[in-house]
Amino acid sequence: MYKVYLGRSLDPSGLQTWVNLALQIGDSGLRAGITGSDEYFNRAQTR
Repeated sequence: MYKVYLGRSLDPSGLQTWVNLALQIGDSGLRAGITGSDEYFNRAQTR
């Protein structure tokens, strides 16, 4: 999802955060978290 939505690989700190979150809220919750991030918003503005 990082590659698709953010256009980059997952960094080590992000890996820890998002994997733990994904285990709690599932794929759709993870997708919502990524696409609701400031990084995604900023990337979307340039597309």
